[in-house]
Amino acid sequence: MVSVKNCRPAGCCRSGEVASVGWAVLRLPTLAGRSHRVYVPSRPRPCSVAGLGRHSTRESRARCKICPEECVMEKTRKTTKADVCILESLRFFDEQDRREGEIISRTLRMLGKELYYVYIRSRQELEQIVTEYARSSYRYLHLSCHGKEEGFRTTLDFINADESAKIFSVVKGKRRLFLSSCSSCTTAFGKSLIEDEDSEWLSVVGPDGKINFDDAAIFWATFYHRMFNENDDGMSNSAIEANIALCSAIIDQDFRFVRKERGTTIAKVVPHLKFRDSSKVS
Repeated sequence: MVSVKNCRPAGCCRSGEVASVGWAVLRLPTLAGRSHRVYVPSRPRPCSVAGLGRHSTRESRARCKICPEECVMEKTRKTTKADVCILESLRFFDEQDRREGEIISRTLRMLGKELYYVYIRSRQELEQIVTEYARSSYRYLHLSCHGKEEGFRTTLDFINADESAKIFSVVKGKRRLFLSSCSSCTTAFGKSLIEDEDSEWLSVVGPDGKINFDDAAIFWATFYHRMFNENDDGMSNSAIEANIALCSAIIDQDFRFVRKERGTTIAKVVPHLKFRDSSKVS
C-alpha cells in the first residue's frame, strides 16, 4: 500500500508524490476525513482539466472512484502508423449506392494497409469516433460526407466549420485530415484547425468546390494508391501536392491543400494537370 499527498476531491493528485505503483488510500479532509481506495498509475501526467492530475491508462481511470468524468486518460497515442481511418456519413437515400468511403477502403485493403471504416449518422457519433481516433495509432483521417463552405453535414445534423474544428482539435500527434466533401475544405477552416494553439494537425486536403460521388471515389482511390506505393510509411507535403495535381487531372477538379510547413501555415489551391482533349482525337 502506498500513500498520495495533497489530493483534492475534484480530481487526481495535483502535486502528490507517488512512492510506487499500486492501490493507494487517499485521505480527503473536505469529505469529513473519509478515505478512498484508488489505483495509482505508473506515470501520472498533467490533466487537461484545470491543472488536475490525469490518469495515464484506461485501467487507472476505470479504477478511480473519486475523479469526475472530465478527468480523462491521455487523449492520444504519441506514436502513429501510416494507416487510414475512414468516417462516412451521407443522406439516407445515398447510403445504398454512393458509399465512396467503402470503395476507398477496399482499395486500401488491396494495398495491404490496415484501416478502420465506420459509417455514422449524427454529430454525437462523429464526436465519439473522433475521440476514439485520437487515441488510436491511425495517422490519416478521411471524412466522406456532404458539405458546403459553412460546414459539414452528417445524415442527421449540420455542423458549422467552427464547431467542426473544435471537434477535430482533440486529435494530437501529427496527423493529416482528408476531406471528401463539397466546398468545405476552405482556407479559413484549414487555418482554424492547424493554427490552433495546441494543434498538431499537419495538413488538410479537400476539393475546391463541388465534387461528384464517382469523381471523389476515383480521385481518392488513385491518390492513396500512388501515395502508399511511393512510400508505405508516410507522406510528405511535396509528395501530397504532386499527387493531388496528377490524380485530380483524371476528374478535372482542383483541390485545396492547407498545410503546416516550418512553423508557417500555407494554403494553396492545387490546379489539376491538363490532359489533351480526347474528344478531338478520332
